[in-house]
Amino acid sequence: MDTGIFDYIIVGAGAAGATLADRLSRKTPGSVLVLESGGPDWDPMIHIPKGFFFLYGGKKHSFYYNPRTPQNSEFKDSWQRGRVAGGSTSLNGLQYDRARQHYWDSVAKVTDDRWAWDNVLDAYREIEDHELGASPTRGAGGPLSLSPPIGIGI
Repeated sequence: MDTGIFDYIIVGAGAAGATLADRLSRKTPGSVLVLESGGPDWDPMIHIPKGFFFLYGGKKHSFYYNPRTPQNSEFKDSWQRGRVAGGSTSLNGLQYDRARQHYWDSVAKVTDDRWAWDNVLDAYREIEDHELGASPTRGAGGPLSLSPPIGIGI
């Protein structure tokens, strides 16, 4: 029975929002609502690695903002943000990148040890399903399918 009342409301169906919604729906009995300003990621250009070139500048799947500050008011750049299921992650040319140990250990220094590399690496490995299988730094069996660039076996 849908009462229109939800235990959790997540704004944005990007990588973070979708992952959080999945986790909450699996690990809690509560109801989860995900709000996304865009539509589904059915556009073929989203699923072609170099297709993002054709998406840039369009407004169907994106919105743009100019990151200007009072200290840098002349900064001329336009940052594309995803407005589609998958968010900006859907518009990045199918690339996956994660920060390395040095970055996460520096975050832990200014926050706490929960952000240290070993803890974050466990989270990465839990969500990854790398086609080369599990290793000390790769995951297998998770919801995020990954493959190396063609010709590179790492």
